[in-house]
Amino acid sequence: MWRAREMVRARPEIGRAQLAYRPRTWVILDDVSASRGPMELRAQADLVDGFLRELDEEDRVAVVAFDVTARQKLGLTRVKDVDRAAVRRALKDEGGVGATSFEVALEAATKLLAGTAAEDAMIVYLGDGVITSGPRNLDALRAQLVGRAQLIGVGVGDGPDTQSLEALAAATGGYATLIDLADDVHWRAFDLVAALHTPRVTGIEARLVDASGAAVPAAAYVRSAQLADGEELELVARLASAGTPVAVELTGKLGGAPWRQRISLDGARPSAGYLPRLWAHRHIAARLLAKHEPVTAPPCAAPEPAPAPTGRRGHRGAVAAPAPIPVCLTDAEARAKRDEEIRREVVALGKRYFLLSRHTSLLVLEDDAMYKRYGVTKGAGSTWAPYAAPATIPVVKTAVATDIPDDAELVRSPLQVFANYGAYGGLDRDGWDGSFDDFNFAPRNELARVESRFAARTRGELGLASGKLGTIGHGAGGGGNVEGDFVSAPSQDLARRERQDEAKTEKNADKVLADPVASQPAEAGGAVAEPEKEAEKGAAEASQRLRDSDRAAHRRGADRR
Repeated sequence: MWRAREMVRARPEIGRAQLAYRPRTWVILDDVSASRGPMELRAQADLVDGFLRELDEEDRVAVVAFDVTARQKLGLTRVKDVDRAAVRRALKDEGGVGATSFEVALEAATKLLAGTAAEDAMIVYLGDGVITSGPRNLDALRAQLVGRAQLIGVGVGDGPDTQSLEALAAATGGYATLIDLADDVHWRAFDLVAALHTPRVTGIEARLVDASGAAVPAAAYVRSAQLADGEELELVARLASAGTPVAVELTGKLGGAPWRQRISLDGARPSAGYLPRLWAHRHIAARLLAKHEPVTAPPCAAPEPAPAPTGRRGHRGAVAAPAPIPVCLTDAEARAKRDEEIRREVVALGKRYFLLSRHTSLLVLEDDAMYKRYGVTKGAGSTWAPYAAPATIPVVKTAVATDIPDDAELVRSPLQVFANYGAYGGLDRDGWDGSFDDFNFAPRNELARVESRFAARTRGELGLASGKLGTIGHGAGGGGNVEGDFVSAPSQDLARRERQDEAKTEKNADKVLADPVASQPAEAGGAVAEPEKEAEKGAAEASQRLRDSDRAAHRRGADRR
């Protein structure tokens, strides 16, 4: 009788002993089957390059591309002697066709690793882990690996078969991880190589014990069968008796030696309404993996005794019944029977707790008649994790500007990211604190003048303004802060007209300097003004208009920033 559920999260002490260095031999399996698109193939090629860069120089490495056949792209070579560019070129034309055969890939890898100790033989798989050709049962694939190499399963992209990769990794003392296409794959390659050189406990098993040290019967599942120092252990269990667990005992292997640790359950919190559904999710995952376990057909069942002969009307004497046939199952029939039982169990749990799996999906049913038609049980209140809600929830309103034109532009303030402490005064945290630029010795007012023009005339560009570097304009880039001002279309039109006036002013000033007499109108009496004084006056007015325009542009640029 199932009684309750427990969840344990803890960080066991693994120890920080350094692993003794031994040269390792690596075989990288690059899955280039039809399921891998251009983005996935590129990410995997980048991962291969990242591994070739991060592995120890004295290690040996080989690269194999595969789908239904295996093609060697790099033979076993010392890492320091590898031509990474040549490997990338060799992988460039791979991909886009074919199914995925793990059997072929593992066979090619184990041949390359022949003669290498199992603890020093590493097979790195890159792909989605979905097997579409050859043997698909993990028991057959485990037989190819156990005692020969460790599998490092790296699921790349969306929808990898994490259960298969984790199961193969756990069986060989390897490692499994996921890498998203948006990740920095070179950094993830470095992080993965570092994790593989960190002491790890493998083959972790857990059991709940009571105060006397006796095991408490429970269906318990740990999230991962391996653990490195600093990583979190997560255990979910469903108790099968009235015993009260007070601790969790963990066992495994660390560096080939037995490892054991006890974690006290003091301070447990009750009423975790999410645990039944979480446990059902872990249980389904474990049952689906159980379908990959080998099955041996039981001995033939003894035939039932034949019934006593009976007579028939119209016949002389008795007619013997046909001889009974013994019940014998083949291995395949026994496996199919076992898998069907697992399927029914998974379907029942999925329908009860609304869980997606390989045998269940979510349906949208609009009325009770559809529930009845499809034989679906309606969810009850116990199906979900209810939590107490307050009687009232305060409403918080955010001020929203309503007078913003439709074509308004949000301008973000730049964020200072550089600082320069020059001998002649330069950038500090608050901007320019000296009178000269430390790089080109431009006067401070001249630099401000140039940058104010830049800020007023550009949009969405990267520039230096008042000692602060950042983006000016729109977009989701990281150059500005979250605060900003809206610049309306009329303001943009005004800036455009001022730039046009500025151009006309400069043109007129050039005309005045080139031909001061011809450019001046005649006075009322027909006399012509003195050319030198009028030229100086015109130039001064043009210069003043330029300075006024610069100051206005500087103010607009400051407002935008």
